[in-house]
Amino acid sequence: MIAGAAGALVAPEAARALGDALLASLQTQRVTVTSDAVIAHAGALNGQAGVVLILGTGVVALAI
Repeated sequence: MIAGAAGALVAPEAARALGDALLASLQTQRVTVTSDAVIAHAGALNGQAGVVLILGTGVVALAI
């Protein structure tokens, strides 16, 4: 399972705690927690190069 969470890359301890909680509560062998921007990029661009801009209470831009 891969989970996207705002702030996961700047708060690794919180991301690790989220991953541990998901692993304990779900029937899965592995959990990876990454930034919601990474998940948005992968979902929107299907692995292709491009830019994702997320606007909300904060702003994130990710170009790969």
